[in-house]
Formats: sequence, structure tokens, C-alpha cells
Amino acid sequence: MNSDNIILSDREILFNSLINKYGTYNLNKAQASRILNRSIPSLDRDRASSKGPAFKKDAAGNVYYPIHSIVDYLLNTQQTLESQGFFHG
Repeated sequence: MNSDNIILSDREILFNSLINKYGTYNLNKAQASRILNRSIPSLDRDRASSKGPAFKKDAAGNVYYPIHSIVDYLLNTQQTLESQGFFHG
């Protein structure tokens, strides 16, 4: 199979695009906030209430978001909105 026949999933395309744009597998709060179109205080509230994308903290207590968790959150949010009739095909 040559590379012209490879079909990437939405998840792979989004993941690769974010890796290419940010050059890292982990995003800080400001980067995540831009991607998700949410303010940093909103992300902070989401974390406090166990909502939003999965996150990690380093030894110094800095919060970061693995890109795969941002991608999963975006795709799951889209599916939820579609199931509620927000997007029409």
C-alpha cells in the first residue's frame, strides 16, 4: 500500500494538526483555552468541577493538557451536539 491510499480519521488529522502547530504533546492553559475557545478561568472552573478535557499537573503544580485529551474532548463535544440536533447533515 502506498501513502496515497492512507485515509486518516478526524482524530488523527486533528491530533497531527495540533502537534504541528504547537510542536509539543502537552499544551499549557493559554494554548488549550485558544483551541477550546474558552477562557482560562472557565477551564479552571471545569477542572475544579471535574468537567472539560483531562489534564495533568507537573511537580511544580503547573497544569497542562495532553493533546490527545483536547482532541477527545473536541470530538466528544461535537458528537454530543450532533446527537442533540445542533448540527444538521
